[in-house]
Amino acid sequence: MTSQTLLELGTLDRLSKKTTRILLGLLLLWAFGLRAWYATPDLTSTRFWDERYGLQNIELLLRDGQWKPAHGLHPGLSYLPHALVLKGSDLLHELTGNESFAVLKRGSGFTPTAYLLCRLLQAVFGTLSLFLVFLIGTRLGGNRMGLLAAFLLAVVPWHLRQSVLYKADMVLLLALVLAFYLSLRAIERPTLSTYAAAGVAIGLALASKFNAGPAAIPITVGTLLSSHRSKKTFLLLVGAGAISIAVFLFFNPYVLIDFDIYRRSMSRTVRVYARKGAARGVDSPLDLVPRTLETLLSPSFHGLVIGVAALVGLGALTLLSIRYLKRSRVALSWLMALSFVISYSVLYAVSTPNPSAHNWLPLSPFLALAAAWTLLALWSISSQHLPAHKRHLIGATAALALVLVVSWPANSYTYKNTVPSTGNTALELLRDSLKQPPGRQVISEYDFKIPRMQEYRKARLALQQIDSLRVLRRQDLDRVDSEVFLAGRLEDPEVGSFYRGRVGRLSESDIHVIRPHPFKTWGPEVVVLIHPLRPLWEPKSGEWVRTAEDRRLYVAQLDLKGGPEGPISLQFRRPPRSRDAELSADGISSSVVSFRGPDYKPHQITRRFDTSAELFLRFDAAPKADRIAFVLRHWQDDPRSY
Repeated sequence: MTSQTLLELGTLDRLSKKTTRILLGLLLLWAFGLRAWYATPDLTSTRFWDERYGLQNIELLLRDGQWKPAHGLHPGLSYLPHALVLKGSDLLHELTGNESFAVLKRGSGFTPTAYLLCRLLQAVFGTLSLFLVFLIGTRLGGNRMGLLAAFLLAVVPWHLRQSVLYKADMVLLLALVLAFYLSLRAIERPTLSTYAAAGVAIGLALASKFNAGPAAIPITVGTLLSSHRSKKTFLLLVGAGAISIAVFLFFNPYVLIDFDIYRRSMSRTVRVYARKGAARGVDSPLDLVPRTLETLLSPSFHGLVIGVAALVGLGALTLLSIRYLKRSRVALSWLMALSFVISYSVLYAVSTPNPSAHNWLPLSPFLALAAAWTLLALWSISSQHLPAHKRHLIGATAALALVLVVSWPANSYTYKNTVPSTGNTALELLRDSLKQPPGRQVISEYDFKIPRMQEYRKARLALQQIDSLRVLRRQDLDRVDSEVFLAGRLEDPEVGSFYRGRVGRLSESDIHVIRPHPFKTWGPEVVVLIHPLRPLWEPKSGEWVRTAEDRRLYVAQLDLKGGPEGPISLQFRRPPRSRDAELSADGISSSVVSFRGPDYKPHQITRRFDTSAELFLRFDAAPKADRIAFVLRHWQDDPRSY
């Protein structure tokens, strides 16, 4: 088997058209089903933080009929298709009076129907991108490669997530693969119509997200290296560029009318990305290389095995395509694909130091194609001497094993992001049981694994994670609002008696055991204990005052005459420059717990302690303010603590 034959895998045995259609239909049905299932839970603004930005432009358009965007974070195509679908549902609501079609809430905000429609449209876009990758793979290496490449992209967790989350990334990805597919057609058949179609697709990509510029690189490289290049093809390329700009401006006229909208948004984004890059230690574009490889080889993208296969494929295809550029019909097509991978990576690295994972998603279709080529090439080399009947049997068995092994993480990822975990169920229980006042204190051995952007899920709760409840003084533990631990602790021969004692001191109504059930909850069995504490009297106001000796040290004088007996706590807004603080009352030090208040701003609250004449608070960094206001609350003490 020659190296040129390997480059042109499409010349080897192909699947029949009927088999290809069946397998492709099953793949797309499975892929869309996963994404639609992933889209349905929690149809509110609290599931995905970034959805609110696109919806701001849609709300302005639907409520006020204003085409001018509220912000310029993403171009018009990132939200106009969704706005059209929501408008259609809203018209059905007006015609039928059926509230299930309503997309706008009274006042402001969107209904669950709006979130469902936006997410399902994203799922459609994600599934269409798989179909286009199949078409590209078929052109590059036959229908086997097309099916395998589409499958390898379908199982990428970030592709799954962005196929559900209403954001610009999946519209961008769909437009990018469409632009590449039409660019291949234009190079193979250089006519006005094929170049114009490619120009329209590139314009659509530019109109979906601002980092789509490299979409124009493949057709440019293809035109320059093509054996059909001539003055006519250069003119066609220029015409395609003009068409792409016209399409972009059609969807984004305010780039010309009021460019300041986009300048402000992009400037803010650049500053945020710069801070994130600095926080992650990225000092130069070269620092992004290991971060990028780490991301693409992570379980969130292609994983180690498929990722390495993709990188090996990219290297081998580069060498083979350059070698056989004048003799192979697919060599130029592969060089066009490689030109996008290289140009996108370079332009991203020089434009921002932030190694944001979702911004590497446009590389995934091309990595999936390269990985599919590598796997098929290895199979072709290893099986070339096998008899035909054994080759087909072993090939079918290997393909089935690959599908089962590679698809399992995608199925598991979707399941775990659709079915609530026992931890999430416990968190919802805590939020419902401890609604008021904000800052109810929870001590947990269980790690709730709350992402940074989803801290709103524990808003109002002062959640503190520790390794073991036994490290706390009994009085301090009794004075929190809840304690959480794994049910397995109750049966532990070494510490079981302690945890059974914690359970035994409460009434049955205050003990909650959350167990996993198929398609209802997953995860370990979790025990949640709710303590019968409640605040007394109205809260009082006071101030921490900075000491003259130490700019990080504050003191508070409390006048508690006439107040009820029992423990107190102090709650205050966390100063901007500080993270950690330590309370000292009567010579006993303890940490201060941070939480998100009802305003989603960072707050801090002290542990509950007995009344003291003088309190000290030390921050890890000196705040700017000389005085910090706090709210003092009295609490009913639990008599079973003594």
